[in-house]
Amino acid sequence: MKYQELMKEVEGVGKLKLSEQENFYRDVLNESSNDLEVVVAATFYLGMAYYYYYY
Repeated sequence: MKYQELMKEVEGVGKLKLSEQENFYRDVLNESSNDLEVVVAATFYLGMAYYYYYY
C-alpha cells in the first residue's frame, strides 16, 4: 500500500471497532514493511486508535 492510499483509508478505518482497526493496520504493516513512510504512519494511527479507545 502506498502512503496516499493509506491516508484515504484512515478516516473510514477510524470508525471501525478497535479489533478491526488493529487488524487493518497490522495488515498494512505486514505488506508495506519496505516503505518507511507507510510503516511510520500505520504505527502512528494504530497507536492513536489505542489511545482513543483506552482514554
